[in-house]
Amino acid sequence: MRLSEPSPPRPCLALGADAGGSKVRILLRDAEGIHTREWPSANLRRIPLPEAVDLLAAALQQSLQGRTWAPDAVCCIGAAGAGTAAVADPLRTGLQERLGLRSGQMIVTSDAHIAHRAVFGARPGVLVIAGTGSGCYAVDPQGSLLRSGGWGPGLGDPGSGTALGKSAIKAVLSALEAGSLTPLAEDVMSAMGLVHPTVPDVLDRFYGGDFAPADLAPVVLDRAEAEDPEAIDLARAQVQALAAQAHRLATSMSPGPESVAIVGGLTDRPSYARLLSEALTRQLSG
Repeated sequence: MRLSEPSPPRPCLALGADAGGSKVRILLRDAEGIHTREWPSANLRRIPLPEAVDLLAAALQQSLQGRTWAPDAVCCIGAAGAGTAAVADPLRTGLQERLGLRSGQMIVTSDAHIAHRAVFGARPGVLVIAGTGSGCYAVDPQGSLLRSGGWGPGLGDPGSGTALGKSAIKAVLSALEAGSLTPLAEDVMSAMGLVHPTVPDVLDRFYGGDFAPADLAPVVLDRAEAEDPEAIDLARAQVQALAAQAHRLATSMSPGPESVAIVGGLTDRPSYARLLSEALTRQLSG
């Protein structure tokens, strides 16, 4: 009796990647359905473009798992930091060459653009993203992405995990200088791995090069959900600034938005989602 050979993988019909600030999520479609995988971040705002091409190409190639491309297959990448042609064009060229795709089979745009399409389709709406970074986005009738905020951590992303973490560190420094530690300051110092620190200790940890302020966002939200007034005030100030960006975008749109959606890792937290929703309701009546 002759054993049959295992059948080869079915050709890839479409491959999509959401390359956000914290991870890369890949969806592959073949004749059997949709398959998903996750990979570490390849954030174009933090690493050189050639390195991002290498990381994304490796993730996409491994996600293919030996599949060939169907003749009309398309690969679409929505990448954080790829909102301009200066970044999107070389990224598209590099990935197209590495994956062996023809011109027209590779699409590269921003992660905000694919998120807006996923939520609203062709309808006018404002998408408020609050994760490691933040920003507000819409799409005009011609299909071009409109934005308010989303400037990146260097210039500030209000309402983001990074901004929330930096606010928490400022609260710790103020508490140390005042000589009276608050419960929030104590929890933040513990999360930073600091015991009885001085102001220079906190600054050394922050500027040490391997510290991610966004890691402190859960600490602030844990305190907010425990009804800590200081944590609630910190989070409220951040979401108010983010809601103001959404208001600027909405008032510039013609036609105006039909609705507003909030997405991103922080919006999974009840305290944050409630505060952001309240701020948006105040800024965008109706």
